[in-house]
Amino acid sequence: MLGCAVDNDYPQNIILFIGDGMGVGHITAGKIARGNMNLERFSVMGLVTTHSANQLITESAAAATALATGYETNNRAISVSVDKEPLKTLFEYAKEEGKSLGVVVTSSVTHATPAAFMAHADDRRQHADAAMIDFDDAVGAGLDFAQKNRRTLIVVTADHETGGMAVHGGSVQNMQLDSTAFTTTGHTAAMVPLFAYGPGSTRFSGIQDNARVGQALIGLLLKKKIKN
Repeated sequence: MLGCAVDNDYPQNIILFIGDGMGVGHITAGKIARGNMNLERFSVMGLVTTHSANQLITESAAAATALATGYETNNRAISVSVDKEPLKTLFEYAKEEGKSLGVVVTSSVTHATPAAFMAHADDRRQHADAAMIDFDDAVGAGLDFAQKNRRTLIVVTADHETGGMAVHGGSVQNMQLDSTAFTTTGHTAAMVPLFAYGPGSTRFSGIQDNARVGQALIGLLLKKKIKN
């Protein structure tokens, strides 16, 4: 595992990886198929609850809004409050601070998850999944940069869990999956994993709500401590 900087040290850069629908079952399958994963290099880990303001089972728009703004909202809303008022996003805070910012997606940029960081809409309808192994490779590249840079925070999490995936059979030695099963074709209320490395990373350990994750990211950007 990589060591992490002290908690009161603020990052110069923040890289947030969001694995859409990624739950513990998906990571388990990825590890069996790959063996060693870049996700194992993180020293800070936690679990994140994902319910929205009006539903136990969230969807991408509301879940991404919590990560982008630090506030829970209703399902299908993109970075607006339950009263349909715009919520300031991590990107908007960064722009005010004169920071460079960007987004890289494997879907369209108007998909609900990236859109929550850049837009505001009452309903996501106003507006390709990547394999687990490819996602892990991208995380590894980010970690390599952060390890050399020493001033970069890496956070990896998911917007929600999809499928209620479980691994029923396979071989660790042969890196082979023989049997997996799903409880649903949609999203679930299962907590999702979180991994963090770099300055401020210990703020993300333990079990917390996804809005709390968004608040922590904004707090680190603005160099402020979040309220309990």
